[in-house]
Amino acid sequence: MASTIEELRATVLDLKTKLAEAEKELAQMELARPDRPFLDTEMEAMVIALETRTAYKWHWKKVIKDGLLENVTNILEECYYYLIDADSGLDIVAVKAETGEMGSRQWQLFVLKVIQYLRSQGSFHNERTWDFDTFEDTAGGCDEVTQDAAIYLIEHPEWQAK
Repeated sequence: MASTIEELRATVLDLKTKLAEAEKELAQMELARPDRPFLDTEMEAMVIALETRTAYKWHWKKVIKDGLLENVTNILEECYYYLIDADSGLDIVAVKAETGEMGSRQWQLFVLKVIQYLRSQGSFHNERTWDFDTFEDTAGGCDEVTQDAAIYLIEHPEWQAK
């Protein structure tokens, strides 16, 4: 009986090792896919990279840590169904062409474009506190501002930051 237990332990250990190797290989294959969604850390790095002025990099890192990326993403997810609704007045094909499906790499690139547009408009600057707004408190109208930015970018897909 003892040898059977030892054999089972050896088998379990061997299978765990093979599973770990297979999971590692799968993770590497998924990372190599050109259409895979970005990791959270990659998205955060891309948002921070939007700020080219060294003096403001620290502020951007702080607001990312404080949830700006998640907040803007959540606002866009909440207004997505309005954007693809026939009553929105938007061309649904154009919306989907610009945004892709929620959670996809194309969607993430759209989120980045919205953040870049909002940044170019000074939308993250809080005049009252002279600080950056993370868009956490939607009572200030940041959800409407974000939705308007999304609509603008859908209607003007050629927009590029200057």
